[in-house]
Amino acid sequence: MWLKDTLNSLHLHEDFLNRILDSAQKTAVRVLLANAKVKLEHIHLLVFAPSNRTSQQQAWGFFSVERLEDKQAGNVGNEHTIEIYLYMEGDDLPTRGNK
Repeated sequence: MWLKDTLNSLHLHEDFLNRILDSAQKTAVRVLLANAKVKLEHIHLLVFAPSNRTSQQQAWGFFSVERLEDKQAGNVGNEHTIEIYLYMEGDDLPTRGNK
């Protein structure tokens, strides 16, 4: 799977990596199966991870945020973004400003 290959450079534990993949897949399926007024044109998946990892032994966590976006006037949410934020135990919670 392309997402697993992309995240391999972070050297995450296999069980944690599988939790991230499972969460992303379940969210995408739920979004695609939802009864929306307008069919989604795109689902964007963004993964944010800290760039200053000091130790590979630290415990990792993650949370996801979903954003429904109107890209064209008159459309009701035709694009959906799933953002996954990875963080290390003890770090400030990641945001778009301190990723």
